[in-house]
Amino acid sequence: MKSAMIKASTTFFVICILTTSMVAAVPTLENIQVISKDVLLQLNDEPLLSASAIVHKDRIYLPIRFIVEQLHAQIHWDELSNTISIQSPYVFRDFPEANPLEKEKFIYGEILAIDKKSNLITIEEHYDDRDTYIEPNLQVKENVIIILQRNDKQMNLSFGDLRIGDHIGLVLNKDQEVRGIILNQ
Repeated sequence: MKSAMIKASTTFFVICILTTSMVAAVPTLENIQVISKDVLLQLNDEPLLSASAIVHKDRIYLPIRFIVEQLHAQIHWDELSNTISIQSPYVFRDFPEANPLEKEKFIYGEILAIDKKSNLITIEEHYDDRDTYIEPNLQVKENVIIILQRNDKQMNLSFGDLRIGDHIGLVLNKDQEVRGIILNQ
């Protein structure tokens, strides 16, 4: 009977210690004051979306996935590394100016014909007193960068966006291949 009493006392003592240590290990929770508000998100002064946001200490908290998807970008959450990756749907690409030391040329002209299957364009070159004659049929590189410029804005186009009659500036590499096109309209 004494041994049963010792076992019960020991078990009770161990349970008391474990419960006390568990209670001591629980972190203290902080009570914070937040305000829930409906907000209007604008992009370049244009309304983008209306959403419910949380305001805490003059900071606004919105779900990032909701905002990123409204901007037509992609978002990926990696739970293992606690990383958020955002892929922008559009990144402007530019190309370096023609480098005469590398035997590159910059020429102006008008597109007379386009062969999209073989990436060829035929141009009528616009001459000035510094120009030299070039072959009118030009091979356009597969990775050509095409820029549409209008006022102070720029955007990239694809080869399929070019049209007969477009006035363009071309950067030709030393092999007379088009590596960059600027379209002003």
